[in-house]
Amino acid sequence: MRIKTILMLSVAVTLSMLSFGVGHVLAGKLVVAPGGLCNGDPVVGSFETIADAVAAASQGDKIDICPGTYNEAVTITTSKLKIRGTEEVDSGTPTTLDGDNTEAVGITIVADVINITLDNLIFENYTQAAVQVEEGPTKRIHVEDCEFHNNVEGVVVEHTGGPLLPHAFSRVRRSVFTGTTGTNVRFVNCTSCRVQRSDITGGDIGIHYLADDNGANKLVNNRMLLNEIRDVQSVGIKVEAAAGGSLRTPNATKNIVEDTVSGPGILFVTQADGTIDRGKILRNDVTCSVPANEDIVLDEAVVGSISKTTVKNNTSTGCAP
Repeated sequence: MRIKTILMLSVAVTLSMLSFGVGHVLAGKLVVAPGGLCNGDPVVGSFETIADAVAAASQGDKIDICPGTYNEAVTITTSKLKIRGTEEVDSGTPTTLDGDNTEAVGITIVADVINITLDNLIFENYTQAAVQVEEGPTKRIHVEDCEFHNNVEGVVVEHTGGPLLPHAFSRVRRSVFTGTTGTNVRFVNCTSCRVQRSDITGGDIGIHYLADDNGANKLVNNRMLLNEIRDVQSVGIKVEAAAGGSLRTPNATKNIVEDTVSGPGILFVTQADGTIDRGKILRNDVTCSVPANEDIVLDEAVVGSISKTTVKNNTSTGCAP
């Protein structure tokens, strides 16, 4: 009995050590630790680069990236991965992907890949997009607690018609964007996609939802909630049904939009034959530093339509009447 008890205790201690990653990498968990060190601690079986870890991963794996700066462009071709920096982005020792103004895209997620989570990462200096989801029937791409600085675009998620489209469910949540040149967050032909509790400063457009004739009919339930958007050039929040595109129940609620340079704070717009139906623009706070700018605009093309859209309980400061 004593031998059995000692053996069981030894196994339990070993498993406990492994579960906390002391010197080893567990099955199903990959660690990126250049030089085999993570915060000064040795890690056996780690990867030198994020790209190497992603290439080796299987569905359901978690990839932990130790603090440091990674000059990489990474392509994800495997579904159901969780990729995270091991420290909070504001901890002083974050995990940063830096394009060094030579790499086009930080992380590319190819068409048909689903269920990807990016967490606690910083993206800097990419010449196209920090995160790009290629055009195709993807779903559940989650970007959470990340920061984006000095990229041409931040997060771009593109969908086309297909069997997965009605269940896209992608989101950007609790993330920070600064120094973007173009659009900070852009969803194209997306259903049930959300931008929530994010802080956006600068760029041409804060958040852009676009439906065009490549999307399925009546893209629904896209939401922009509790974001703070400041100092963008053209539009804070833009919801657009381009030629042949259709958006149903887009919802912009409780956002703060301040100091758009040359356009409205919130814009719902249709192009030829585009339709927006049953939208909601509720309890937003829009401040204009240029008195000629408008707070909220609904802009219908001659043969497009915006119908049954509710605009109420919004506040406006310094904007054109």
